[in-house]
Amino acid sequence: MTKTSLSKLVHKLDIVLSRYIRQRDTECITCGSTYGLQCGHFIGRTAMSTRFDERNCNAQCGACNSNEHGDFDAYKYRIDEKWGEGTADELVRLSKQIKKYDEYELQELIKKYR
Repeated sequence: MTKTSLSKLVHKLDIVLSRYIRQRDTECITCGSTYGLQCGHFIGRTAMSTRFDERNCNAQCGACNSNEHGDFDAYKYRIDEKWGEGTADELVRLSKQIKKYDEYELQELIKKYR
């Protein structure tokens, strides 16, 4: 598969995962708002090893996600509260690993989140 095709699958997975997260979560993880929810990533999407990790992806209102750049400190606290003590630190560690998805993995994740 070409790099272009893989990037299209990554983009498609971003869309379906974002939809899934916004349906799963009913309020902003950092401030509790229920308005204008987006899929906010604790560790940015450039880290492929955590990009599609459900613990790394939580609903955030537009203000916290964009204007506050994720409000890292509040997000870190809430991740540990939601997913268990040490989860935020584990995500930081995982984000430093290199992960390359193949076509099969991406398609399976797309199916999972549809």
